[in-house]
Amino acid sequence: MVELRIPAVVLLLPLLLMGAALGLRRGWARETLTGLGLAVILVAFDRLVAVALAAITFVGRVAGEIARSAGVGAPRLDSLLNRAPRGLIVLVFAVIFLVVAYKVGHMLGNKGGDTRYGKLAGAVVGALNVLLLLAIVSARASDVLGAARLRRLFLVPGSGRGVEMEVPPFPSAAVLAQWSAYAVVVLMLIAFGWGLTRLPKLRG
Repeated sequence: MVELRIPAVVLLLPLLLMGAALGLRRGWARETLTGLGLAVILVAFDRLVAVALAAITFVGRVAGEIARSAGVGAPRLDSLLNRAPRGLIVLVFAVIFLVVAYKVGHMLGNKGGDTRYGKLAGAVVGALNVLLLLAIVSARASDVLGAARLRRLFLVPGSGRGVEMEVPPFPSAAVLAQWSAYAVVVLMLIAFGWGLTRLPKLRG
């Protein structure tokens, strides 16, 4: 049996290049704000989900009371949420949070990056955001897919000639989180520099 193992860097490098290309186009200010949002999601995902579920449950109860007072039957939203699979809830909120992070960065950050250094900064931050994104996905993948199913995603059955290919997963969530910690430091420094560049405009 011939075993082929693809190095993880082969999987990671194209994603970093795509992130750099996106950062080059979006600009470093937008990418920095998006990166800060991704850092919050990475650190406080469970807390954000709890707050969102509490808000949805409260709104559902208020809407249910209004509907019942009007003589209209309405399902209890909290009961529906309690019966929903944990993996589905994690998947839905992960997608929502990630979309919000990129939308907020796009709306609040100016494009910038027209200079050579600005474009370089946008590419660097875009690549760093990929690390943050992968850390979030890696930390939640087992919740959504389950450990056994996640493992099967990275195995390709042997062919007729007895070749078995194993595609390793990305670095663990702990490793990605450590890398992301360095990325957050870089993002904070860039955000600080961005704030300094805006001070003259705010003053006058």
